[in-house]
Amino acid sequence: MAIVSSLVCFASLLAVVCNAQSANPIKVNTGSTQFLGQQMSSNDPNVSRDGGSQGVLNNVYYQTFADTCQKNNPNDTDCATFRANTIAVTTYSPTIVSDFSNPPAQFCTPNNGARIHITNLVPTDGVSGTHGAVFYQALGSCSQNINGCTTALGVALVQTAPSGQQPTCSVLYGFWDTTKEPMWGSIGAVVSRFPYSRRLVLGTPPANAIQGPQSDGYIYTFGTLDGVQNPAANPNTSDMYVARVLPGSVQTLSAYQYWDGASFQSQRITSGFSNAAVLKNVSPGSVHYNSYYSKYIALNLVNGNTLQAYTASVPQGPWSGAVTLWSNSSYGPPYIPLYDPQGLSFRDTSGKTLIAQMSEFPYNTIKVTIKLFFQ
Repeated sequence: MAIVSSLVCFASLLAVVCNAQSANPIKVNTGSTQFLGQQMSSNDPNVSRDGGSQGVLNNVYYQTFADTCQKNNPNDTDCATFRANTIAVTTYSPTIVSDFSNPPAQFCTPNNGARIHITNLVPTDGVSGTHGAVFYQALGSCSQNINGCTTALGVALVQTAPSGQQPTCSVLYGFWDTTKEPMWGSIGAVVSRFPYSRRLVLGTPPANAIQGPQSDGYIYTFGTLDGVQNPAANPNTSDMYVARVLPGSVQTLSAYQYWDGASFQSQRITSGFSNAAVLKNVSPGSVHYNSYYSKYIALNLVNGNTLQAYTASVPQGPWSGAVTLWSNSSYGPPYIPLYDPQGLSFRDTSGKTLIAQMSEFPYNTIKVTIKLFFQ
């Protein structure tokens, strides 16, 4: 019976993904987990930031950050310079990044000067190419959220610069309706990676798609709801949604397709949120592909101190139940909670290890880093 069920779910990839929850294969060697500490800038130890999504462009590993604070002295309460977002080069140590300037320069700024937070960098012409994209949220002041309320959503185009210079970022302002649609990119984006059998089922990628041995050619972006779209929800969690676009069309709003619970459609998701959700009640985090398990892994934090992982063979699921990767009672209530877990492959192409970084507010203690070893 189990074999028949698996075949039914697999065949359904042609049209509808089976709703049954998949098994989670992750096993962590908890005795080997390493606590690596706080991430810092090699340019200035007084720089702190949150976020920290990883991306590769022109074979260079980058991290893109949200709020970035540079202080004159480590015990200062105020920032000497503050940036809404920055980009840095990942070094061979997961706790050290190299900035392009000191203090770090703003990376992405729309023409109207809005404060925007950006997610991970995804290539649009391959990891050896020079062009990529990030998804963003523009934030405005509001009484409901100390971090600001989302006023615009969209994509920004990125291009590498001459060696040693910061890449350029061109913001396409205001794609989606923040009052009606998921906040696309709030859990990042991935370039598709599937086992070979999945590629055969899904068909040959279009001519303008990123080609690769395990790719269906699409960029998948994941989103959550905020209090505007779902006022009755827990403010710290949301259901997760998925959309996709071909890399060559990332700047064209009409080219995006949205998973409605049965298939990808061009109709944007402005209702029926429950049916379209691929994961329930998760915190903003990250999704990445893991080559060791041949699975997508979604990271989620519970109570600000427990790191969990969900897995799926395809971005739209079915997603598994959660497996706990790490927990530390020194964080979370009544202490300061961690948030925004980011999974970094950190040059381990085998996928047997995972660097996980979590942010902590306020600014004097940020970017808690651990290294996990899969069994």
